[in-house]
Amino acid sequence: MRRVMQVFLGLGLVAALGSGRAESAVAPWVAVRVEAPKGDRALLLTTIAQARARSPRTFEALARVRDKVEELDAHKRGPLAPMGSYLTNLGPDAFFALAERVASDDPELTGTARRAWRVGLVEALGALRDARSLELLGPLLDDADELVVRTSAEAIGKISDDTSTALLVSRLDRPAVSLGAGTCRRRAMATALAGVVARRASDANVKAAVRALGDLGSAWAFGAMKHAPKGSSLAAMSEEADLRAIASAALLDAFVGFDGEIRQAASNALMVVDEPGTPGRIAAAKATASIDTLAALDKLAARFARNPTRL
Repeated sequence: MRRVMQVFLGLGLVAALGSGRAESAVAPWVAVRVEAPKGDRALLLTTIAQARARSPRTFEALARVRDKVEELDAHKRGPLAPMGSYLTNLGPDAFFALAERVASDDPELTGTARRAWRVGLVEALGALRDARSLELLGPLLDDADELVVRTSAEAIGKISDDTSTALLVSRLDRPAVSLGAGTCRRRAMATALAGVVARRASDANVKAAVRALGDLGSAWAFGAMKHAPKGSSLAAMSEEADLRAIASAALLDAFVGFDGEIRQAASNALMVVDEPGTPGRIAAAKATASIDTLAALDKLAARFARNPTRL
């Protein structure tokens, strides 16, 4: 039986799960580390074997891709061979075929070939949005490879249920997790990322949180979800207004509290979120702004008024 741990402490996250007011974005919160659900590994292996017997073609197709990894790596045009494009549409038992590979090491692969293969497997598994993958993806949040961590966080975020959200929230001290968490479009995640900005832990953490807030609050993403609502996206849509308001407030906090690269990233993310209450928040921020910040806020207001990303 799956063991699920969800532990949340602190006013900010409690508010996010309840009223979801944007003001809660700057409330202090502490997230206790949450482990991925623990399943019965022997049962998983048995189920994989049954899936292989039921649909061997899926496993054979994945094996053929694996055989091409080193060749694809040798002819790659970018940093990594795009394995994800070869790992989609594997068949009816794609979850089990991918799970088998994610759960096992492949010592014959090294260097960029190994990295591309690992990242591609995680991307393909995440695309299935299957909650059963948490047992496999959760431990990868502690991986030494930052790209594997970010890709795993993205895959977990796509599940977007309470368990996957809690798991990501508990690991936001690692910037790579925050970067990937933007796929988790839940109010609790917006509040947690807002807390990262409010705490000013480090520039790297804040920058990652800002980028994630732009992703999770994206007006375009929510517009696309409305055309094909299903599964966990229904929960995200029900929280859209609160989530985007929290994201807007946190991004303006980052804009006012930082300069340089973080301020620019916050400005860009505010355009992507395009939340209706943003002009009012900018106006309110001017009341206590320094002369330099006031000028920056004026430019931000003008940019938002002619937002080039607006749908």
